[in-house]
Amino acid sequence: MASMKTSARVSVMAAALAAGLAGAAEQKWTLQEPFGLSWGPDRVTYAVEFPGGDVRPDGVALHDEAGQAVPVQLDAVELWPDGKSVKSAQASFMVSLAPEQSRTWTLTAGRKKVRQPASELRARRKGGWIELSNSRTGIRLVGGGKTFKTPVAGDALPAPIQGVRLPGDKWIGKGWWETDIACTSYRAEITADGPVFARAAIRYDFEGGKSYTATVELNAGQDLAVVTEEYDLSEGQRYPMSGVDGMRPDERYAYVRPAFESPDKALMWDWWGQTMAKLPTPNAYCFSFHDGFEPDSADFEGRSQYGNLKQGDGGLAYDKDGRFAYLNAYLQWGDEETLYLGVWNAKSPAQQLAFVALRPSQWLHPDIAPHPSTILKQYVQTTCPTFFRKTAGDAWMRAPVCLGRRVYGIGGVERTLAKQVLPERGGPKLTEKEQWGSNLMLRHIRLGSVELDDVRTWTVWYDEPGKYPRMYVPEGDRARYESRRTRKPLAEAQAALAAQTEPTAADRKAVEDAVARLRQTVQHFAQAAYGHMDYGINLGLLANAAEDALASPACTPEQARDLRRWMAAIVYHAVNPNFVPPRTAGFAWGSANMMAQVQCRSCYLVALLPNHPAAERWRTQLGHVVTLYAEDQINEAGATLECPHYGQMAIMMPAHALAALGNGTGLDLGRAEKRFRAAAQSRLSILLPWDVRGGMRPAGVEGDGYYEADATFAPLAGFFQTRDPQLARQLAWGLSEGGNQLGGHADASFKMVAPGLEPLAPELGSVHLPGFGFVMRNGFPRRDEAYLQVYAGGFSWGHGHTDRGSWLFYAMGAPLMVDFAAMYTPSMREQWMHPGGLTFNHDETVRPATDAPENDWWRLAADPSFRDLKTAPFTVVEMREDPRAADELGRFGVVTAFRAGARADYARMERRVSYLHRVPYALQASHGTDAFHDFSHEEVVLKQPFHWTRQYVFVKDADPMGHNYLVVRDSLDGNTELDPSLNLWCLADKLDISGQVAVYTGQHGVNLHSYIAEPAGFTPHTRTVGHPCGFAFAQPYQKTFGKPFREDQIQLRIPQARRDGGYFVAIVPVKQGDPAPRFATVAGGQALQIAFADGRTDTILLRKDPAEMDAAGQKVRGAAVLVSEQAGKTTVDNLAAD
Repeated sequence: MASMKTSARVSVMAAALAAGLAGAAEQKWTLQEPFGLSWGPDRVTYAVEFPGGDVRPDGVALHDEAGQAVPVQLDAVELWPDGKSVKSAQASFMVSLAPEQSRTWTLTAGRKKVRQPASELRARRKGGWIELSNSRTGIRLVGGGKTFKTPVAGDALPAPIQGVRLPGDKWIGKGWWETDIACTSYRAEITADGPVFARAAIRYDFEGGKSYTATVELNAGQDLAVVTEEYDLSEGQRYPMSGVDGMRPDERYAYVRPAFESPDKALMWDWWGQTMAKLPTPNAYCFSFHDGFEPDSADFEGRSQYGNLKQGDGGLAYDKDGRFAYLNAYLQWGDEETLYLGVWNAKSPAQQLAFVALRPSQWLHPDIAPHPSTILKQYVQTTCPTFFRKTAGDAWMRAPVCLGRRVYGIGGVERTLAKQVLPERGGPKLTEKEQWGSNLMLRHIRLGSVELDDVRTWTVWYDEPGKYPRMYVPEGDRARYESRRTRKPLAEAQAALAAQTEPTAADRKAVEDAVARLRQTVQHFAQAAYGHMDYGINLGLLANAAEDALASPACTPEQARDLRRWMAAIVYHAVNPNFVPPRTAGFAWGSANMMAQVQCRSCYLVALLPNHPAAERWRTQLGHVVTLYAEDQINEAGATLECPHYGQMAIMMPAHALAALGNGTGLDLGRAEKRFRAAAQSRLSILLPWDVRGGMRPAGVEGDGYYEADATFAPLAGFFQTRDPQLARQLAWGLSEGGNQLGGHADASFKMVAPGLEPLAPELGSVHLPGFGFVMRNGFPRRDEAYLQVYAGGFSWGHGHTDRGSWLFYAMGAPLMVDFAAMYTPSMREQWMHPGGLTFNHDETVRPATDAPENDWWRLAADPSFRDLKTAPFTVVEMREDPRAADELGRFGVVTAFRAGARADYARMERRVSYLHRVPYALQASHGTDAFHDFSHEEVVLKQPFHWTRQYVFVKDADPMGHNYLVVRDSLDGNTELDPSLNLWCLADKLDISGQVAVYTGQHGVNLHSYIAEPAGFTPHTRTVGHPCGFAFAQPYQKTFGKPFREDQIQLRIPQARRDGGYFVAIVPVKQGDPAPRFATVAGGQALQIAFADGRTDTILLRKDPAEMDAAGQKVRGAAVLVSEQAGKTTVDNLAAD
């Protein structure tokens, strides 16, 4: 194709359009099919303007390139003051395009009436209804109007939708209203009657100024009528609600419009809450579709987690009353949520009734006020049409109209016996054999997220003078690019390029593969839903492949143009509000970082399209939102909003994105740089000690995580290598200690970092990281340093577990007490499974599950893990953030003191305990399976909240291999309702308990001696739990130890008989073969004493509140005091002085 500055939108073949907008009688529009796909019939619309007196409303005609007349319809007509001639209008016509086809249409307009070509589209009023129909389907709506002298109840009103015509001309259905508010009037009228589309407008007015309005449109040749609605019948009203954590029976809740602190905050996809479309909706209209149809089969795209709906023939059963699906235009992990629903009777497989959610940017899901949880910013899934069935024989849609907006399609969609296109995760796939189907997914796309009328405005072909590579190196610097890509010195890369005279076959194949991958991506999203998480991941892969191809001498000008064509389309879709809808429309998805994948990685592609007509707009838009994302996800201390594993994304992605956008463009990165600098220090601090199991320093494993190298160091080192060379070298040290992770997943960090960046060990010590927790350490940077990491913050909780106050402990070169690094294999989320986890009311009675599943609360959750157990799961009560808490004390707790010292570090964490969950768990020995997640739960609200205080003393020896140990004290003053347990876990082969001393025989040459000073008497509970562990440690572990990597830990659960009692525990590592320390409780239980074999004796005094204490003859006032005596010398450290 010849090079020309054109686009997939209209290419005006003459200057006639520009002139035509001022008054020419003829205009030409050309459409070039952009994606190599078939389209149509699809409606496109162009704005037209005419001089006064030149064109009458029925005086337009349209012809295609062959001279054939094409139906055209004017809408939104504005007349000149003469009241007869058209000033401006929207001209619509139906278009079909073959792959790569270019078509041209000519519009002529004048004063003479034009008779449009015959159309199968009909709009008519008959009795009390309006009928819109074409050859494929039809819809009956309320018609006419009425004003009531006395407002009438909803059940006396005709419903908006009265019937639908199935393939084969059979009409089915009936409608009704359900409202708690009376209607004052309604009116419905035909507002457009073809030949291109028919439209009806509907309005109901209710008392108090409330209303429901809808437009219903049916296009010629299409089989879905598109319903666009807006309503507010419940606005200003409050209702009792249940079904969402934190809702209270004495509270009343309102549906309200989503509101945010600022427009910028509305751009951030942070914490949100599902409602699963289960909240009460007292105002709704209904449409029954059972009688005369009796559907028993279904096609849907979403989830059905209770088995109420299955794919295919027989998938819709009438075995019980209740809900079986709900419709949403954007999937949000709902339990019975679907993008579309097609139903039919298996005996008549061609006749299908379809409901298809469309155009999410035009929806508005209301929020709830007050928020049941103060932590969450938004509640969603509140205005979804919901589908029910009855055993007596009925199936219907119930569409809430409490508050909001919605767009969906409804119609009779014929199913055919043929090879079908199936919407698989990897892209649409054609079946090998014939089967019944209708491709409802394509309707969801072409009428919803990728409409031809929008796509025609995308500029996908353009001339690009820029040179490649260009993302992270100076424009066109292939030598530097190859040096980074191959990790060879720059001089060597220069020599290799100079020696290459012709591109290799591998070079040519890489370019061909890049073009194919980009094309496949575009053709995927233009035919089927492309999940935004997969899309965001693949954007990085595509950008890297595209840059490699564009920088290659094997890339021809035609291939370069094609690559830019597909990249431009991918970016347009990434910023398409019907792909990723705005939060102001009431949508959210996944964790806070997942949505940002699309925005961040789109930047990589934008950087490769530097002179695209939309590039400056994209750079500004994406640069702004990515900077906001970095500030939102990384706090001033460098802690990330999500756990260490997922928190990497909040650093890596914006660092990559902004470095690429800013390379050579002058984009201001100052605000983001501040957060990246803090993140660099934080990630270095929480990097765990050298772990013999993996031969590296791994990233923290709290929350949903596993053992892995910290992937943030490479992009941060690349970002700072010119901005702050010393920090870059420190990050290079972290990179070298963590296995040289230079990128993966979707971010090619090796492109950012020059090879040969010399590592420099940072100076790291004990540190409090507000929002995350704290690190206490001794001996850094030695690989046998003593290291304690405590997760105790209220900011870093995304993808987190119920583990506040728990810890990781390494000493003498051995991992001792660690978080299960299980990710989701299995998910080990519950509080009792974490070292130091404080839990309550353990019930490990073995009992059978009941015969009535509705009596077993643990069976009712969407997650199926516990649903089919024959033995009832054990249960435990664990602390959760109080949904109504106004401060961090009642949410996750607060670190109220932190002091680092030469001989000991001290910290205090406090939490108000008022709200908890009872959660189930199952074990292989008792239940035949391991299950530990906390998604199934019952809420527990205390009548008398209490205050939990935990104090930590980390004692440090001059020698990191010496006496470095942990002392913890818990106070549970005011607890009158719960029975506490402290849970200790260790990587150990066995556990021996003698009185108050428990000795773990460690797996790596170090034992752990635990002394329980309080409670002095207890009944210990122990078990071993483990799992096969893959990821980064698997291969090194197999090589070092000659066996597959498993993570087996032994639990010691210590019940406390006194509810308002506490815990006072010392945890002392001892090298295997060395003498054991001796322990004693002294000072009336206010202190414990540890005597070591080398003659050193430590006394640790810990109280909840500061007081005057006698410490080795010295009067000191404080809450924590360390007294060390050795060789006649006594030292006193007041660790928590007033």
